[in-house]
Amino acid sequence: MILLLAAADIGAMATLRFGPRTLPLAAGLVVLGMLGYLLAAKHYERAEWSTAAAVEFEERLDTMDPMLGIRASKWAADAKHNGRYRRMYRIRLNKIWSLLHVLLAASGTIAFVAILVASS
Repeated sequence: MILLLAAADIGAMATLRFGPRTLPLAAGLVVLGMLGYLLAAKHYERAEWSTAAAVEFEERLDTMDPMLGIRASKWAADAKHNGRYRRMYRIRLNKIWSLLHVLLAASGTIAFVAILVASS
């Protein structure tokens, strides 16, 4: 949703030809980037909490009934996945989303400064 709003914001700035009238749009782009960054960080925090809870449940189940082999199954699945995606598994998804929103805020800042300089 944030990316859709940002695209509309950039489109409106281009249509209005980057003038003083587009300063609020540039500021809005900065705000959208910052909001997106915060939302991505919160989503990552919740995902980490869910993962930690799932790991605790797995360990508890494995200690209750070692015959299930939950830990060994997880290790096998991890090894298979990491072998298939050698490069990609190292890249954290939250880093990509965070970078995207930082770039969005930076483009809004650059547009804001460029508009101020051009209108001076």
